[in-house]
Amino acid sequence: MRLSSASIFNNSLSALLDQQAKRSDIGMQMATGRRVVTAADDPSAASQALTTRQAMSTTEQHAASRTTAERNLSLEETVLDNVTVSIQSAQNLIVQAGNGSLSDADRNSIATQLESVYQQLVGLSNSTDGNGNYIFAGAQSGTKPFEVDGTGRVSYQGDSNQQSIKVDASRQMKSFDTGNAIFESVTAGSKYITQETAGNTGTATFTGPTVSDSSNAEYGDDFQIAFADDGTGNLSYTVTNTTQGTTSAPQPYTESNNNITFGGLKLEFDGTPADGDGFTVAKGRSEDNSFINAIKNAVDALNTEQSTGRAKASLENALSATSRQLSNGLDNVLTVRSTVGSRLNEIDVLNAVGDDRALAYENRLSSLVDLDYAKAISDFSLKQVSLEAAQKTFSQTQQMSLFDLI
Repeated sequence: MRLSSASIFNNSLSALLDQQAKRSDIGMQMATGRRVVTAADDPSAASQALTTRQAMSTTEQHAASRTTAERNLSLEETVLDNVTVSIQSAQNLIVQAGNGSLSDADRNSIATQLESVYQQLVGLSNSTDGNGNYIFAGAQSGTKPFEVDGTGRVSYQGDSNQQSIKVDASRQMKSFDTGNAIFESVTAGSKYITQETAGNTGTATFTGPTVSDSSNAEYGDDFQIAFADDGTGNLSYTVTNTTQGTTSAPQPYTESNNNITFGGLKLEFDGTPADGDGFTVAKGRSEDNSFINAIKNAVDALNTEQSTGRAKASLENALSATSRQLSNGLDNVLTVRSTVGSRLNEIDVLNAVGDDRALAYENRLSSLVDLDYAKAISDFSLKQVSLEAAQKTFSQTQQMSLFDLI
């Protein structure tokens, strides 16, 4: 095999450059703290590291979503806490208003306080987040959820599409509850509401109804009670099951026989109904579900002068109905608050799981690409020695010539 001066020189130079490159690679690893700086350093580890980083990014996005969901639910919980306090305040005022010894001025004073509670609830129902979006409008976050008409009654303008946030890989969590589910709904176990029909002229007032037999086949249906006078002063009543469209036979009514039972319910009356007077008994009717409007009805009734027996009966009936409506509304708000609390607790659990998952990903990524400094320093020292040997060899080799052997 022939050796030329040029080949000896080139081989020595290649060995020198190779040692320099290897030392430089280790130096780069030590500077970055990464064993895998480029995919060429370890293709398999680089591929696994890319997949792990993508999983870490997804985990971070879910964590950010949970932060948003937690902020939204905490805001809703704060608003619902204020709603609860307002309803309880209204209930206390309704009890005070039922005192028969109050004067019209006293009732007007209570009405003023109730009006303030009503205004508070209207404001709470139209609460916004930090971006000016209405939190109880469903998907229509730019639409004011509750509008007040000329009579002071509110109506829901949003929709029933509850917004969701993806808080984990397989978990979509409901964010803000909709306004109609909070302010215009009742729980499944809500009580019956009794209302006197418009145009009543008698002095009959009601108490209840109370449940006497929940196993009755008609329990849960809607009913209407109608009073009639035969023209001689004898009163009778009929009970119509408006759900099934059936009417009972007329039954005599006297002040000593004033308890009416029907459909597993008992309704107590006091006073004297007039011919044509009527009362409805139902549960879950939309007109009974808005406790904001119920408070407004009570305000209007309290502001009405109580100069006749009919006016006093109408007020007592209105207060009785409002009391039951507020009780139902409070039960529903507390139920919604319970679901909000459950979701907040779930976020805490998901945060803990997410933190553990993120730590596991970090550890895996570290095992794939992070540098073992002890080994790197040892390798760097070895490459330094090799480089110095190559440099010395090159220095000696470049001074050699075949002409020295001639």
